[in-house]
Amino acid sequence: MDAYIRLQFIDKSGGPQFLQPFDAAGAVPAILANISPSDAPPQLVLAALRALNYTANSAQLAPPGAYDAVGLADAVFSSKALESLYAVLCQESTDVVVQEQKRLVAALISRLCKIPRHQNAIADSGILDALATMLASVVVARGEVIPGADYLGQTDGLASMIPAPAPPGTDLAVILEALSAIVANSRYRSCALLSSPSILAVLPHIEIIMPTVTGSRTAWTALEMSGLGNLRDKNPGAMEFLLPPVPIPQSKFPSSHFAQFPPLGVSPSRDNLMIFSGSRSSGGDRPSEDSEVDDTESPLIPWLIHLARDTQGMERVMALSLLTSLYKAGFASPEREQALAVLVVPLLCQLMKEYDKEISSSTLQAPNVEPDIALGWSIQERAADVLARLVGDSEILQQAAADCGVIKMTVKILKDSYEPQPVQTAPRPWSPNPDKTMDTGDTSLSCRLGPNGLVPAYVHKLKLREAGLKLVAGMATLQEQLRKDLAEADAVPYVVESLCPSPGKPKSSKDSDEGATSGGTNPYGQNPESVLIAACHATRALSRSVDNLRRVLFDNNVAIPIYNLMKHSDVNVQNSACAAVINLLYKASPMLKVSTQIVYIVVVLIC
Repeated sequence: MDAYIRLQFIDKSGGPQFLQPFDAAGAVPAILANISPSDAPPQLVLAALRALNYTANSAQLAPPGAYDAVGLADAVFSSKALESLYAVLCQESTDVVVQEQKRLVAALISRLCKIPRHQNAIADSGILDALATMLASVVVARGEVIPGADYLGQTDGLASMIPAPAPPGTDLAVILEALSAIVANSRYRSCALLSSPSILAVLPHIEIIMPTVTGSRTAWTALEMSGLGNLRDKNPGAMEFLLPPVPIPQSKFPSSHFAQFPPLGVSPSRDNLMIFSGSRSSGGDRPSEDSEVDDTESPLIPWLIHLARDTQGMERVMALSLLTSLYKAGFASPEREQALAVLVVPLLCQLMKEYDKEISSSTLQAPNVEPDIALGWSIQERAADVLARLVGDSEILQQAAADCGVIKMTVKILKDSYEPQPVQTAPRPWSPNPDKTMDTGDTSLSCRLGPNGLVPAYVHKLKLREAGLKLVAGMATLQEQLRKDLAEADAVPYVVESLCPSPGKPKSSKDSDEGATSGGTNPYGQNPESVLIAACHATRALSRSVDNLRRVLFDNNVAIPIYNLMKHSDVNVQNSACAAVINLLYKASPMLKVSTQIVYIVVVLIC
């Protein structure tokens, strides 16, 4: 009972300024000792998971360098802790307390699982399969198990893997979010999800033979002749009939992954380069290009499209996030690109418009915001991020996004993120004698408050800034016209200012010089490493224009902040800056006059 009371206190106390004494006191290991359902009562496990989620949420509001979020993730995703988290997810009870435990585990993974080391550890621990089983139970509860799956399961031994329906109130969004966080940027983990026994059991690939009735067949032939029915001309899977037919011009070929230039994202890691066979249900050696490959698409992909079209809000954006991860990993059929352009891209653009709302002056300075407001912010941020990931390597998807007005929306996102933030007055610690100097007594870290946290509105603006920069990079990778459109929409000043750790007011070349504030709190914030890296990728994509954009970048003095970022303390920022410099120093670039300084920095970095 004493441990339960202490954990309840942690759940309800303080804010980001309490993270420092919290960490110094060794609280996280003590909490992790109470998350195993076999060693602790259900209420104690629930309180411990709530305390961990509270800590993870507070870490998102901590100022840069004030708290080691990666260290927190290392502790939570250690081998012993993963065994306990796996045990929580494997509980079969439908009790409300158990279901809340599962939701909190999924939420914890979605907040902390960001790097390949943690993603691989989670996948190898069995948690990926456990979350896949929870997703399969949602499929069962929605009544969308593919007809004949139970009969086919008796043949291949998967009948017992069809789970019971998910209990009412299951948080589908957090399950999708956790799965998306785990499989992100990895073909290996994406294949592991698609090959999960529960997913194969409820969503097997069963071809549907097209009807031979004269009237029906005649109508279908008319679609084929018009070029509108070729998506279903190869005996489509059952899940395909939950989606509307999509017009696919037969003369057009998908452009994904076959662009003239290589993608401009983060360089692929060894994890991302792992190759699997063309079959989505089993691994093995990759056949040669000349051999015939069964490249059957998993029914999970059209089901996620259907789910996104049938849901709203966070469920929709998380379904599209997981879909994007599977698509980018190469597990969608070649014909799927056009379906994504027609059925998915407009949904993401709609989410961005729907949740683009003005922030009130009171909310700008509030240390806490209403859950509905926080949810809307999160949906807006994630929709922009998912769209940026989706369109990056496809002319078809980029053009679909442009047709939906995404360029204007992107520039508006960047402009909104650079609205000056009111200076927040730091709250004073409570004292019974406020007019007298407080005697702090013990000066150890465990007895001292850490730095004040960031207000949620400011964190939201930084996330919007990063998402907007990713959208610029995603839209500018392939088409010259879209790069020109971005420049004409005045995106370049915001990209250039985002290259500065301490930005000022974004301005065009004709505006008067106004940099960041020299002292006190900068109303435009401090750009973290993630924003700097995103700005470098955007600069690299924009600088692919040989004609006018390099001149636009030159007029906006892009060389100076890029030059400074090459000396940044973070190696990832250095790498991103160097990647941008490659395009900036093209032989026709006006920035060659600063090349001597840049080459010197490169030599220093190499040596």
